[in-house]
Amino acid sequence: APNRAFETAPDSGRRRFSPVPPTVNRMLATLSFFFNWCIERGYMTANPAFRVRQPEMNTRVVSLDPGRITEMLNEANPYQLKWLNLAIFTGMRHGEMGGLRWNQVTLDAGLIHLDGKETKSKRSRTITIPHFLLAYLQGLRSENPEPEFVIGVNGRVKSFKTSWNHLRECLPWMMEMKLRIHDL
Repeated sequence: APNRAFETAPDSGRRRFSPVPPTVNRMLATLSFFFNWCIERGYMTANPAFRVRQPEMNTRVVSLDPGRITEMLNEANPYQLKWLNLAIFTGMRHGEMGGLRWNQVTLDAGLIHLDGKETKSKRSRTITIPHFLLAYLQGLRSENPEPEFVIGVNGRVKSFKTSWNHLRECLPWMMEMKLRIHDL
């Protein structure tokens, strides 16, 4: 199966590595860097990775119309509503949302500050909060000024996966589209 990172070798029963296109591209980039290093030092004269074609990337384009987004938000419970709003209107990843603390949110300025330790790219970034989401977050903060985490329940962050799967079960079109949290 082309989408699996590992598959069972039919002759041995052992698992063998069968990388997906993004992994192959990262491997080629690493090898190319190494070969260029060798060329700079006179160990080689040409980069053999230069002639290797990179595999085509399967791109996934998902578009949700406003009606579908509204349907998701209406179906969501209060916990789901918190992270759905952040995911849809800020583009934050689930790991960033799960670790988001109120001291990273500047409500007066309408900004969310993410440290490089919390982002996939390992780069700090600042997100502008849309005005309607800002009003929602201000309401959350005023209702319960004590918790440390924006999305926490009783001081703890619940599993996004479980919550996401529950929401998908409630809205069959999400299952049909194979909608993922990352698609938001």
